Amino acid sequence: MSSLEILNLEHNLLTGSFVASLPILLKKIKMDYNEFESSISPGIGKLSVLEEFDAIDSGITGTLPTELGMLSMLRVLSLGYNRIFGSLPFEIGNLTKLETMWLAGNSLNGSIPLEVGNMLGLKDLSLSSNMLTGILPSSLRLLTQMIDFDVANNDLMGAIPTELGNLKDIEGIWLNGNGFVGHVPEMFCDQRRGALVELRYDCGLQCSCCGSKW
Repeated sequence: MSSLEILNLEHNLLTGSFVASLPILLKKIKMDYNEFESSISPGIGKLSVLEEFDAIDSGITGTLPTELGMLSMLRVLSLGYNRIFGSLPFEIGNLTKLETMWLAGNSLNGSIPLEVGNMLGLKDLSLSSNMLTGILPSSLRLLTQMIDFDVANNDLMGAIPTELGNLKDIEGIWLNGNGFVGHVPEMFCDQRRGALVELRYDCGLQCSCCGSKW
C-alpha cells in the first residue's frame, strides 16, 4: 500500500471516520458519494504529490485544515455538497497549480481571502450556496485563466470589481443570490464578443447591455 498512487472509492456507502493516514505517494483520491461523518485530517498535508482530491457529497464535516495549503502539486480540489463549515483558510492561496476548486453547497462563512488571487492557474471556481460574506477581493483580477466563476447564493455584498471584466477567457459568471449593489461592469458587455456565454445577476443591479444576450 505504501506505493499506491490512486485511491478510488467512489459511489459506495462507506461510513465512519475519514482515513487519517494515507500512503504519501497518492496522486489521486476519489471518494465521491459516500457517507463518511468525519473531518479532513491535518495529515492531508503530508501527501506532497497529491494532484486530485475529489470527495463530493461524502458526508465530510468540520473545517478545511490549513494543511491543505501544503499540497503544492494539487490541481483539483472538489469537495462540494458536504457539511464543511468555517472560513476559507488563507493558506489555500499556496495552491498555485490548482485548476479546479469546487466547494459549492457547504456552510463556509467569512470572506473570500485575498490570497485566492495567487492561484494563477485557476480555471473553475465554485463557491456557490455557502454563507460567505464581505466583498469580492480585487485580487480576482489576477486569475486570467478563469473559465467559470460561481459565487451564487451567498451573502456577499458591495460592488462587483470592474477588474472581472478583464478575464478574457471566462465563459460563465454566476453572481445571483447575493447583496451586490451598483452596476454590472461595462466590460462584461465587451465580453459578449468573446468567450462569455452566461451571466447571472440579481435584478437590483443595473446593466446597460445585459438584456440583449443574457
